[in-house]
Amino acid sequence: MMKLISILLMILVTISVLTLTGCKPTDGNLELKEPNKELSEMPERKNWSVRDAEGFDEK
Repeated sequence: MMKLISILLMILVTISVLTLTGCKPTDGNLELKEPNKELSEMPERKNWSVRDAEGFDEK
């Protein structure tokens, strides 16, 4: 039983080390995303209809 626990522990440590060595090194700073636009800055939305999509109004 003790041998099984030690083998499982070694496997867990090995997987952890191999996983963490594949990580990219960082400088510890957070990257900030661009903030969302306010609704007033967004373009006006177009109201589409089935007729617009299927080209019924083309003559």
